[in-house]
Amino acid sequence: MEQTFDILINTFHILLGVNFIFYFVAFIQREPALKFIFLYVAASTATEVLSYLLVHGVISFAERKTNAPFFFLFIIAQFLSIAFFFRRVLKRRKWFSYYNYLMILALIIAVAPYILNIQLIMSFSPWAAFITFPILIFLSSLYFIDLLDIKKGYPFVNIGIFISLGCSLINFVSFSFQDGVNDSIKSFKHLLHILPLISLHILFLYECLLYFKSQIQRSTMLR
Repeated sequence: MEQTFDILINTFHILLGVNFIFYFVAFIQREPALKFIFLYVAASTATEVLSYLLVHGVISFAERKTNAPFFFLFIIAQFLSIAFFFRRVLKRRKWFSYYNYLMILALIIAVAPYILNIQLIMSFSPWAAFITFPILIFLSSLYFIDLLDIKKGYPFVNIGIFISLGCSLINFVSFSFQDGVNDSIKSFKHLLHILPLISLHILFLYECLLYFKSQIQRSTMLR
């Protein structure tokens, strides 16, 4: 099983690296919505690189080998990048004029405990995830409704976000029940974490390839 996890993790890292390059190209081309996905991929890449450096003793936090601070910062970066993505692609609704204020309020609620007790950043507190994940899942659900109507957009990005966040939320909810759990259940939890991430990046990659294909077709038609 350990060898299987190693293969899955390596697959995730390869997909992450490929997506970083591809979405960077989309970012340079100033594709409005995909630039926020690039920011998400960049945050994920930075988290993985910093965690690798931490594990190998290159960096540390207060002489402690924990990537909990990276986890916290990634959760916040994920919330901001995906929230801005949905702000760009969602159809305008009556409450949309309050969108920025609602996201700022959610962000304040998410980070307030960590500001009041800085030691929480050094632990894997799921508070920020509990606040931000349901909001992003709700926005993803709204976008599914929009896609049924407009028949265009970024459906594969949205499917990946919905699956990944949903499975991750289940993982975080079960954090407090890990003590005494047998190895098979723990292995299932690891799979529940890594497989949705791989699916997310496969879907991201496919969406980006569709974007490049549309750009090639557009440039061909203009000739």
